[in-house]
Amino acid sequence: MALSNVNTGKKNNLPERLIIVGEKGVGKSAFGAECEISDIGAAGEASKNVIFIPAEDGCSNIKGLAYFDVQTTLSGVIKCVEELLNNEHDYKKVVLDTLDSLYRICVSGITRVHFDNKPTLFNAYGQGDKIVVTELNKLLALLDRLRLEKNMAIVVLAHAGTVNKKNPDGDDYIKNSADVSKNTWALFHGWADRVGYAGYEFKIKGGNDAEGKKGKVVQRDNNRYIWFAGSASVDAKTRVGYELKATKLNFTFKDYKEAM
Repeated sequence: MALSNVNTGKKNNLPERLIIVGEKGVGKSAFGAECEISDIGAAGEASKNVIFIPAEDGCSNIKGLAYFDVQTTLSGVIKCVEELLNNEHDYKKVVLDTLDSLYRICVSGITRVHFDNKPTLFNAYGQGDKIVVTELNKLLALLDRLRLEKNMAIVVLAHAGTVNKKNPDGDDYIKNSADVSKNTWALFHGWADRVGYAGYEFKIKGGNDAEGKKGKVVQRDNNRYIWFAGSASVDAKTRVGYELKATKLNFTFKDYKEAM
């Protein structure tokens, strides 16, 4: 390596690596398929530019959507990505649906192959989860090749879960994230350019931070939103170079596209 080979920074024009975390039924698949949403919340026809790799059966009811068969192994998901890498096509975006289903598939396969099908051995000293992260990192490398070689955007959908956060300045706390292990979430969260958390706003009554009392949810807003700014309770983010015009949007692809 010589100084003559040193690169200088330039504006990033690569398509996005996007993770959408959301509650069940909030409309993650419709968002990933770029569907128009009607006033009554019905999803329209999917974009012809999008193809899904499903690890669960959650997208087959979207009209006009292109998708592979439901994959039950990580190797099956990888083969789908390789098909997109090695063949000519017109797709501009691939959607992995969902991360948590893929995680469970990986845990099951690795427990069977490496730990004699014994979950206690998988969990001992975090051994199994380290292998899961290693294997999923191989998938991310292939998805990055799709992005670079085929100019495809990568979207990963995930159901909402929680993760424990260590706080050096006070009590540890729980944060909303994807429903996977903390190590798998750290891998995907670090990889993504944007991480959005989709859900509803709630009105909270009562509670007292000084006394450690939690309030009660008294009303849920029927509007669906997506947040791209992280907070003490939500693990969202927007990487520099991928900023949006707003960090809270109505949860429709139309609003998201207008904010880009």
